[in-house]
Amino acid sequence: MKKDIAKYGETVILVAGGTVDAALVRRVFDEATPPVLLIGVDRGTITILEAGLEPSRAIGDFDSVNAAQWERVHALPHVEKLIPEKDDTDTEHALRYAISLGPKKILMLGCTGTRLDQTISSIGLLKQATDAGIEAYILDANNRVRVVRDACTLRKKDAFGTYVSVLPYGDRLEHLYMKGFKYPAEDVSTDFSVSLTVSNELTAKEGEIRCDGYCIVIESKD
Repeated sequence: MKKDIAKYGETVILVAGGTVDAALVRRVFDEATPPVLLIGVDRGTITILEAGLEPSRAIGDFDSVNAAQWERVHALPHVEKLIPEKDDTDTEHALRYAISLGPKKILMLGCTGTRLDQTISSIGLLKQATDAGIEAYILDANNRVRVVRDACTLRKKDAFGTYVSVLPYGDRLEHLYMKGFKYPAEDVSTDFSVSLTVSNELTAKEGEIRCDGYCIVIESKD
């Protein structure tokens, strides 16, 4: 597995079949430190090809592509075709493969969109990367999402957008501290039914977020 990372670099970009366009895929790929391992997930493989790129690996049951698109996928050198009757999503299967490579960073595109069940599930999957010690994000045109364990630091020079929200991973958000933000938090505990920790803003050069256990951190542009 490590040979793959030695060949392609330490960043994995995973493109799934949600809302994502070729221009965003191309921009994220171009901004990543080359070389990069690029994984297409089901219909996301077509988006990669439309961006003028070739995935290092294509994974999925490909039930969301038409016959002509499947011919394009089938012609690729490394395709892992899954059966639809499986116990995980294509995205989880691809993420577990990416984690097994041991990269420093995983960027997940096409994981948000009109299928809210898939969006919420994909955000939940980020915990698998966090537990493996890998920095992982879901990206779309307006949001950058991560799952944090215990603490993280946001830097204004690297900010993705104007707004920062911290949400519970699960039922509760326990003992939240936020320093360097417009609305600081001091030992706040809340649950998913309350919007107290939504739409904060980073005001200092660095912002510190700490909590007990896990939380979801979302940076938004709009």
